[in-house]
Amino acid sequence: MPGLFGDLDLASVSEDILNTPDGTYAALVEKISASQSSSKIDDRGKPQVGITVTFKIDDEDNEQHGQKVTHYQTVPQVPDGEEMTAAEKKNAAYLKRLLRNLGVPEERMNDIEPTDLNGTEVYITTKRNGDFINVVSVKLRSEVDESDVAFH
Repeated sequence: MPGLFGDLDLASVSEDILNTPDGTYAALVEKISASQSSSKIDDRGKPQVGITVTFKIDDEDNEQHGQKVTHYQTVPQVPDGEEMTAAEKKNAAYLKRLLRNLGVPEERMNDIEPTDLNGTEVYITTKRNGDFINVVSVKLRSEVDESDVAFH
């Protein structure tokens, strides 16, 4: 007689909840959302603001197909007329690099909407960092020779 979970074989399942191994994956930008932290404070003593990019692995031949991986990026909040702090400059540089790697031309970076990037085809490279999976590289698929990509 099946137990509480029917035919589900929990005994053979890994307890590793981060089941996306380090590697490079074909992916799509599924969504980008903005958020304000309830616990992190920026250099100016205000709640940290950032964006989360959700990537969906897009390779039907890969066992990770459909798996979602997120990347968080801080968005500096600089009051009008004030200079950026060193940390804000660094976060702005990371944000600009991310947008460039998602194919956003410099002239559109200041007015991009989150939904403008949905469906963007990219390669992401992931690396485990403790209890998190970091996206360490994002590249447009159209700008990469697939033979140069070492897939997981």
